[in-house]
Amino acid sequence: MRQHLIQPIACTGVALLLAACAVEPQADGSTKVHLSLSGAAKPAQDNAQNSGSAVRGQPPAVVEPAKTAPPPVPTTSRREPEAPKPMDAKAAQMLEQALSCATLGKSFGAAESALQQAGWRSDQGVTPVQLAQPLKVFGLGTQKIAVSRDGGEQVYRSYLPGVSLQQAVKAASLKLGKDRKTYGRLTKLGVLTVDTENGETTLTCTVDSEQY
Repeated sequence: MRQHLIQPIACTGVALLLAACAVEPQADGSTKVHLSLSGAAKPAQDNAQNSGSAVRGQPPAVVEPAKTAPPPVPTTSRREPEAPKPMDAKAAQMLEQALSCATLGKSFGAAESALQQAGWRSDQGVTPVQLAQPLKVFGLGTQKIAVSRDGGEQVYRSYLPGVSLQQAVKAASLKLGKDRKTYGRLTKLGVLTVDTENGETTLTCTVDSEQY
């Protein structure tokens, strides 16, 4: 007598196989099983092709485009200002004499050329310039000066940081004026006075351009 059974059999594919079994008793007491399959498993290549598709009802994964880094921002190198060049001994001596209100050399153009190397311009007025080396004015060191030779008056001014007003008065042999407030004196070259500018003591020689 043959018995028919139908039961599910799991497979390696995605589809589910159904097996129909027929059991037939044999004369020797054993049984013979007749098995027939329904349904077909999908080929492995189909699974490989669908590896990016949904699994177990999940939506397919979204592949985002690769992010590219923004282009580098160009940078400009910062150029440091050039240091003032030291002047020769002759130009330094002419400047010291003018700042001391002693004399102006006939070849003062050499001193102007040295000042131009330090960034000085003939039309900048009494704007000071920084020198590469200190000069001596009545024994006092100065490295910042102002020279104006444009107009009716010529001005030669030295800045004396760390020097008090009374120290400058004593070093330059200045006298108290009639107003009892200012100090100065006449020289063969012009008028020498002392003052303060932005907290710094200054000595200024003022020369009449008509005489020089």
